[in-house]
Amino acid sequence: MLSWLYDVRLDTKGIRFILLFFTVHLLQFETIKCVSEIGPASIGSITAYNFKNRLLARSFLIETRRGWFTRKVLVTPKDPDAFLKVLKEHNVDLR
Repeated sequence: MLSWLYDVRLDTKGIRFILLFFTVHLLQFETIKCVSEIGPASIGSITAYNFKNRLLARSFLIETRRGWFTRKVLVTPKDPDAFLKVLKEHNVDLR
């Protein structure tokens, strides 16, 4: 839907939150507490920052150990399988 406007991309250091073509935040793998897959139509958590940009796509709730803005973020990555693979490689707790 709005993936041209904002999106998440994987990096060697963590998850980049992109707005237009600029990184607005880099969430490092070490600061991720856990990642849970939620239903495509689920709101996940009412206290989470909604960064979902794909309609009816696989959605994930990222919980962080600390945060300056929010400790929970909802995302819909372009390639969910690759997203999960990289998180596993970096020993992120998947639920």
